[in-house]
Amino acid sequence: VQTCALPILGCVKNYHEMLPLCAEMGVPIIINTDAHDPSYVGNFAMAQALVEEIGVPDELILNNDLDKLKAFLLAP
Repeated sequence: VQTCALPILGCVKNYHEMLPLCAEMGVPIIINTDAHDPSYVGNFAMAQALVEEIGVPDELILNNDLDKLKAFLLAP
């Protein structure tokens, strides 16, 4: 979920379709700020609010815990 992409027309609609499917199927996600626009770097507020609104479980967000992210990246 990219914070920078949220204001783009149709993007929020797409996330409302994709994220519930990810949650239903147990597909992990990451939240990032996409450095294409420096004003968004480090501001996760919009993406975090969207993920919470949709109800994606914390255990599916890979980059909210370093050990969880490492385990995913090192899995065979």
